[in-house]
Amino acid sequence: MEKKFTKMYLMNSAVIPQNENGLFQHNTISREMYCRLLKLALAERVEIESYVGYQETANNIREITGYDPVISRDIVLRLKQQTPILVCRLQYRVQNPKDKALHTPSKDDWSYSLMMKIAENSFNFDNFYLSFGGNHE
Repeated sequence: MEKKFTKMYLMNSAVIPQNENGLFQHNTISREMYCRLLKLALAERVEIESYVGYQETANNIREITGYDPVISRDIVLRLKQQTPILVCRLQYRVQNPKDKALHTPSKDDWSYSLMMKIAENSFNFDNFYLSFGGNHE
């Protein structure tokens, strides 16, 4: 049975938002696959919720897909389970934050991935035990 998505998130970082519990899956994808997935979502009129926080990232997304994402530095409040998250991010950090405005990434400076929250609370802490080896008393 095919799953039809009604929403997709765009992010500029593959991090789990603050206070978000659950099990996530993350896979690196090609630029071409990123474009194909976003264009397919747009063609199917899927709701796109953007948490792209940087103009350079938005510029790159627009350049490769034709879609102009909203710039948002809002905190993601709650990710819906089984909703795709497309991530477009620089492969490195600009060393001096003051230089960010002067830095223009090339098309090869970007990496792309697909994330998804696949389950809500994934740990049962009733029987949770950590072992680091050896005898620690």
